[in-house]
Amino acid sequence: MATIAVAQRLGAFFCSPAEPLNLAVFRIVVFTCLLRTLHHTDYVHLAEMPAALRVAPHGYEHVWQWIPFDLAWVVGVRRVALVAGCAALIGWMTRSAAAVTCVCAVYLLGLPGWFGKINHVNHHLVWFSALLAAAPSGDALGIDAVHAAWRRADRADLAPPSAGAAYALPIRVAWLLIGVIYFFPGMWKLLACPAWLDSDSMRYLMYEHWASKHFLPAVRIDRYPLLCSLGGLATIVFELSFVFTLLFPWLRRLAVLGGIAFHWLTKVYLQIFFRNLLVCYAVFVDWQWLGARIGARLFARDAVLTFDPDDPRHRRIVALLLSLDLLRRLQCRPNSPATDRSDGKLMRVHVDGQTLSRGRNLLAIGLRIPLAVAAWPVFVATWIVAPSGDAAALRAGDASVKTPRLAPILTVGGLLLAANIYCGAMCINSWPFSVYPTFAQLHGPTQTVIEAVTRQPNGRTHRMQVPIHSHAQHRILEQSPAERAAALQGLADLLASEPRKVRPGDVLQLYEVTRSIVPEERSRSPLREQLLAEFRFGDSVPAHAEPLR
Repeated sequence: MATIAVAQRLGAFFCSPAEPLNLAVFRIVVFTCLLRTLHHTDYVHLAEMPAALRVAPHGYEHVWQWIPFDLAWVVGVRRVALVAGCAALIGWMTRSAAAVTCVCAVYLLGLPGWFGKINHVNHHLVWFSALLAAAPSGDALGIDAVHAAWRRADRADLAPPSAGAAYALPIRVAWLLIGVIYFFPGMWKLLACPAWLDSDSMRYLMYEHWASKHFLPAVRIDRYPLLCSLGGLATIVFELSFVFTLLFPWLRRLAVLGGIAFHWLTKVYLQIFFRNLLVCYAVFVDWQWLGARIGARLFARDAVLTFDPDDPRHRRIVALLLSLDLLRRLQCRPNSPATDRSDGKLMRVHVDGQTLSRGRNLLAIGLRIPLAVAAWPVFVATWIVAPSGDAAALRAGDASVKTPRLAPILTVGGLLLAANIYCGAMCINSWPFSVYPTFAQLHGPTQTVIEAVTRQPNGRTHRMQVPIHSHAQHRILEQSPAERAAALQGLADLLASEPRKVRPGDVLQLYEVTRSIVPEERSRSPLREQLLAEFRFGDSVPAHAEPLR
């Protein structure tokens, strides 16, 4: 019986239908996040980073030399990604545009990983864009959806696409991918217990982030050891249980609320905020249901639009309105023969049985279908452009009347899940598949980093910020002497490229420094300080870093 119940639950989870609107909203959210990330990331800076600072992510050790880093290539791929991403966002050639954006994003968003820090805030954007490329994500809220409505109207088919498994399956796969994101970090924390739950380990984890990001939270939770341990235990329970709650609607809602609280607390206490992931929680919302509820609250009565079913322009307008009716407060009915003779086959809007004037017609429709106001040029074109062929011929010969296929979704979704489960189980930190930050390692009261100091000819010193992530600094410190010397030369050249901070004749000193991360001890002198290398900036502008020894 238990096996049958589990099978029924899984069948209901994967096979239950969903509206195309839910998948379309998810598409808009994902490509909005992708475009924002592609626009704000400084890829020019990454392309100009010294080659000596590059470190191949896991799995790329033998292919890194074939990956281009030149500026022209980076700029060109970025332009293609922005154009394709905009097309996917507005639903124009949606699946092709999503596929192109995904391929470009794999290259562009992976560039920071070549300098010591895998950026996990972007992994899921690549997965979701691949999933949307395999799914019929352009069947609502897009140019493709408008064109499809036009074609349906010419075939005398006015109803928008109905709910189906092809719209639900990519959403369910996205849920599972989010569950995998949480599950394996929780698993690795659990394997590190009970030492990981020790209050000192939890405090040092927070202290390390506070020290590296130069902040202190308003409420010092580190002063309450029991609360620290309980917070760690709650984190493990949330991360391990999230993927299993997806099968149960009420538990799923609680898990989503728990996820929001989890990310808010990590923002407060670790300055880590997976904004793109949290925004993608939109995939858990039933937008069709929500729109209908809002429409019922705003409008007590439906507006009834009567039209001439024999007029192809009327059919097009009705099909477009139905495809944009998110609030579900519009009904469309064919005119009767008596009405046709009395009003000249005009479209009319009725509310509470009363026929509205022409001006109020537009107002009633605009209030109930706000997207129709934004799409008014499409309605104008609909009225101007004459239909081609009769409805019967179009219905018989239109090759676009197909049920969306599940095979591409199953293939892409299965590969995404398998790759991420493998990386999570093996604790592989790479790109574009990876285990998300586990924070399972035990932390101590000190932190070792690279610090840079410049000495001017007049004897003054100035401390410079090292422009690479702490993970990259640790990698440099762990390298062999020859590799470390090359990496330090690259770091010096990077610092020398900032003419506002260095001047010809200055001496740059790079130190390996160990400091206490306890907040009350951060201002004290370093516990250990070792000179790694010295460089003199030459007379050219920008200066060139020349090793002193």
